[in-house]
Amino acid sequence: MRNPSGRSLQVHVTEWPVNTALEACYDAVAPIDVSYWLYKFLKIQLNTTQIGVVLPEIVTKFGDGKNVTLKGKIMD
Repeated sequence: MRNPSGRSLQVHVTEWPVNTALEACYDAVAPIDVSYWLYKFLKIQLNTTQIGVVLPEIVTKFGDGKNVTLKGKIMD
């Protein structure tokens, strides 16, 4: 909705871009590199120490501070 007494640039944000991106991934059945997107937008580099909070066995098996890549696939 436009406010005529507002500033010259007004933006209306919806969930449409996120839903469209997720639907495109679902249709393409392409793997999603979660690690890449976390680093690109939030500057978070996943490692075994961080994931070890949830899965302590990963630190035992691979050691502290090793980089981790998470990929997922949306399936039917």
